[in-house]
Amino acid sequence: MNSGLGAMPAKAEVIDFTIDYLSKFEQAISASEKLKSNKSDSVIKAMKNNYPGLLGEEDLVLSAKVNTGEMKW
Repeated sequence: MNSGLGAMPAKAEVIDFTIDYLSKFEQAISASEKLKSNKSDSVIKAMKNNYPGLLGEEDLVLSAKVNTGEMKW
């Protein structure tokens, strides 16, 4: 199956990717807590460095702002 983003990865690869992504997102959130402002920018930058070219930047921005408390859900 092709999702338009390339070949669909195997189920195990999807699970491993998701676990790794969430772990890195949590690490980025923890690191941003030491900052006084622009916490979401720090999270976004860290995640873009970890996953360059990953689609869904709008989702990343929203989740970073909500998870750093800069935006209410």
